[in-house]
Amino acid sequence: MARLIELCKKWLYSSKGEDNPCREIFRYAIKERDQEAWEAIEELYRPLVYRWIRQEGPFRDSRDLEEVVQDAFFRFWRYYTLDKFRRSGSLGEVLAYLRTCVVSAVMEKKRELHRRERIEIPWSEDFGVSRGPGHVPPDDSEQDLEATAVWQIVQSHCRDRREELLARLTLVGKLKAREIVRLYPDEFPSVEEVYRLRRNLFKRLRRDIRLKRMAQKRL
Repeated sequence: MARLIELCKKWLYSSKGEDNPCREIFRYAIKERDQEAWEAIEELYRPLVYRWIRQEGPFRDSRDLEEVVQDAFFRFWRYYTLDKFRRSGSLGEVLAYLRTCVVSAVMEKKRELHRRERIEIPWSEDFGVSRGPGHVPPDDSEQDLEATAVWQIVQSHCRDRREELLARLTLVGKLKAREIVRLYPDEFPSVEEVYRLRRNLFKRLRRDIRLKRMAQKRL
């Protein structure tokens, strides 16, 4: 393992030669569940993970940054299966999955840092209500209260954990269907599945009289 780590470091710093030693370390970690290999991966790719996190959005508190790093590696350890590794054709594909774990960890931390979630319901598109020309947006305190109330209603219409996750990604994270599939392939295997679940959820939300009343107040 020490020899593999040394060769991988040389490749990472110079990008010369084969990336096989780096890929072999991942193989040991994923197939053999080798603890030394996992530790090597964290050490070797931590600088890269830091850079990706900063690209997604900086965190002021170093503790938050470190938690995101740990969460990203944990997600990779949990969800990157041996089957996924065997299907990957290069080290770049393996690292691409690690980056999706970073993006997911960043999103989760950003949600956590908000004292209250602000949810922008797509009123005109999904609830049949449009805002009039004299609409005055509510102030911050009213928005916080409304967001809390709306999210409680949304949760009440979610039939399982997957629907609640989809609601968060769509209404809070503002993610498109393809982004959701890319970040959560195990939960949402296709764009069509995202559309189907979202369509059914929005049908239930459109029928909710409480949301209709909230929409009317926004006119």
